Amino acid sequence: MAIQLSAFDEAHLFVFLFSRPRTIFEDKRTLRSILFSRPRTIFEDKRTFRCILSKPAKASKMPIQIVPLGDNHLGQVITHYLRPGFEVPDPDEVKKRQQEIGVNVYKISSTIAVKHSLKLKFGEAKNMLFVEQNTTIPVPKVYAVYSQLELADDYPKGSSKPKEYAWHTYIFMDLVAGITVEDAFDTWDEATRANVQNELKDYIRQLRGLPGGDYIGTLDRGPITDVIMRYQGDDLGTMKEFLPLCLNPS
Repeated sequence: MAIQLSAFDEAHLFVFLFSRPRTIFEDKRTLRSILFSRPRTIFEDKRTFRCILSKPAKASKMPIQIVPLGDNHLGQVITHYLRPGFEVPDPDEVKKRQQEIGVNVYKISSTIAVKHSLKLKFGEAKNMLFVEQNTTIPVPKVYAVYSQLELADDYPKGSSKPKEYAWHTYIFMDLVAGITVEDAFDTWDEATRANVQNELKDYIRQLRGLPGGDYIGTLDRGPITDVIMRYQGDDLGTMKEFLPLCLNPS
């Protein structure tokens, strides 16, 4: 199946870049030059840009996806991806070695990080692999992805609450050392800031140059799954189908 890059993947990158108060995009002219650097983009109309990136219309938390399996499947592991030569630690080993470094992100060695959660999806790793394979944009290299079936909640002994089950997904990737733009910004001179702006502008150019960008959703024409996006979980079709909904929401 051909992988397709969504217009929302591009929007997601912008949300990530602009979600903190101190970024290289504080200057509105810089922001405008990057967003509107080519004609007829989904960001040309301010109403469209605002519609896509603001006012979440649904729950701000991604729900855990319940699966119709039982106790006899607990602990079952499904491997989604494995890079040749990588030795994958099992979930018990991960939890012994992990040191938290971010939200659901843990250091397990000097070179490897793992992100894991009941709400995490394989699609996040697919995005990283897709960018690695189709652009020169630097992303952490993904080494392995697997899911283990677990209880979706805590069930105290004697609880009458019906048990539910969900996949706990693990993404193993490069541990990339460094500091964030937010922390480094005030230490840079104007030339450094301009260089970083140009690098990011090139990343956006590469994303826009990928085929299949008219679909609103995720890779392989899946639904929107990112909690930061409006219309989370919906199948919105193509840009042509989506814009009337965006500009005239019910």
